[in-house]
Amino acid sequence: MNKSKTEQVSPWDCIWPPEELETGSCCPVCMSPESYSLYDGLVDDVFFVAPGRWTLKKCNRCASAYVSPRPMIENMSKAYGNYYTHKTGAVQEKIADISFLRFVRRILANGYLNSKYGSKRKPSIQIGAWILQVFPRLTSVLDAQYRFLPKPLCGQSLLDIGCGKDSSIVRVLRQNEYKISEYDPYFFDDKKLLEQKYDYITSCEVIEHFYNPKKEFKLLKSLLKDNGTLYLMTGIYRQNIDFSKWWYKNDLTHVFIYKEETFEWIKEEFGFKNLKIKENLIIL
Repeated sequence: MNKSKTEQVSPWDCIWPPEELETGSCCPVCMSPESYSLYDGLVDDVFFVAPGRWTLKKCNRCASAYVSPRPMIENMSKAYGNYYTHKTGAVQEKIADISFLRFVRRILANGYLNSKYGSKRKPSIQIGAWILQVFPRLTSVLDAQYRFLPKPLCGQSLLDIGCGKDSSIVRVLRQNEYKISEYDPYFFDDKKLLEQKYDYITSCEVIEHFYNPKKEFKLLKSLLKDNGTLYLMTGIYRQNIDFSKWWYKNDLTHVFIYKEETFEWIKEEFGFKNLKIKENLIIL
């Protein structure tokens, strides 16, 4: 019996062309060959475009999880669709929604940001810096504009990696005296930027896409000055997460997933001096 016209075949009922797949024999960051199957039957129910069912393996050494087999990097575009993290103004729209609720919340928010980051937002009230401390969810959203960076000092430099075509966060930081360079392999592929050193490097929702995290973290460390700091944001798999219901794993473009133990291993292996993790923010 033929399927009715209203029935549609889901993309995961198809298969990814086998000639476009690669199978790694070891963990992409620590190179350990010891792993086990963490999750089988993974499907793209985020974009609904990537065909096939996939397997996530968990590394016995650094606790990371990675897709294996996986699409070759030159073919991964099939899994992207209209990728959401590079939509113009996404964070600023969220801030606007928050501040629009009431005028008083806007002046409190501006007071908080002016105090913490040295911005010059108006209207504002200084007491906002104190009042908003009791609303950590709100301050977390506000801090996302600045990637939790400290106030800039004269002459300090910042490199934002994977900024996309038009980053609202970069615009906000630049307006508040950060000296920023933007690097993105698709939109701002200026290799000269990778020959300099920086006081800060930021990367938001990028490292989960690393095909070769060992190579990329080695590069990131080499781009930092001796006392430089790396700020990263990504979804972290924690024990309190119901992995079967965690949407983050179902995005096939997230080929490498981190646990806190993974960052501990990265810190030691690549020579970062410190490690601080706050929710999905990682500071190295």
